[in-house]
Amino acid sequence: MLKIHSERIYVDYGTFYISDLNYDPMEQIKQIFARFDEITADDHRRNFKGFKDFIFIGTRSGSYWSDFHLSEIEPECEDCERMIALNFRSLSGKVGIPSMVKGEFDRTFNLPKGKYTVYISVFNYGKNEYNLDIEEPLTDEELEQRTDLEHYKFVFVPGQIQKEGVIKGLEYLY
Repeated sequence: MLKIHSERIYVDYGTFYISDLNYDPMEQIKQIFARFDEITADDHRRNFKGFKDFIFIGTRSGSYWSDFHLSEIEPECEDCERMIALNFRSLSGKVGIPSMVKGEFDRTFNLPKGKYTVYISVFNYGKNEYNLDIEEPLTDEELEQRTDLEHYKFVFVPGQIQKEGVIKGLEYLY
């Protein structure tokens, strides 16, 4: 398994998105907004929805450490609380995490063009620096080391699965 990117993800309004950058960034954000009505109440209760070229993940507002990997094989469920698998395609070879408040993709990384299954593992769901009353904001280095806080692992595996959804953990989070 090859780590291709790591970063702090700032979550706006309790959701974040992983998106292929196959359009102009502003056009891509317009495409995401145009699909909001396709995200159902069940999708919100599950806290995820996959589209061909972007993925919606629901959580609480805050910031979370996230690692992105490329692998030839499906990851094991590890000690995560929840793992979901969603199909994704990269037509551009570049993936971004948009800030919906800023209206731009300020965090991007390279991913070989192609179709993937993305395995998304969630660890310590619901525990972040805000609800644990950590007084001083954590630096990126400190947040990366805090494995007791909510964090994510995304593993991109070439090829697509037949049935997307929860592999481990609860189907509905509320």
